Amino acid sequence: MGSALSSCQNVLEATLQQDEEMSSALASQFGPQLLLRVDAAPIRDGPGVHPNPFRLTDEITLEALEFVRAWSPLTWRYDRSSRARRGDLKCSFPWPQGERFSLPHVFMRARVEGTGRLVLLQAAASPDEQSMERVVSSINDSKEVAYHASNFNKYA
Repeated sequence: MGSALSSCQNVLEATLQQDEEMSSALASQFGPQLLLRVDAAPIRDGPGVHPNPFRLTDEITLEALEFVRAWSPLTWRYDRSSRARRGDLKCSFPWPQGERFSLPHVFMRARVEGTGRLVLLQAAASPDEQSMERVVSSINDSKEVAYHASNFNKYA
């Protein structure tokens, strides 16, 4: 990751209502949008985890990316951490410190080319923070969340 990352400069000049429209417009205007290589895949299986079809060194082409409004709660800990540091958030407990809470991330739905598979793509919002160390940290956070969610669902 790190220096291998680059910014996508393609901007789609259209308002699209359907997933198929977005995919078609992106493909016709720009061709494949984003090629990713799997450099870390520590979560293979376990409680609350869907089987991961991707293996180390797999290359995956994403043909469409979009923000999903329903996924905005995934950013709340970063937003609230920022507000707490500025003093704009009143809490009855001290807000946790550290990069797990303070480095903003973006979450997008991505369609894997040729499969129709939709995946959650998470990335640090700042290119300076996009490193393998941060990726592994985020994966470990996700693994912990899946574990706790699975335990919660056993008794819900």
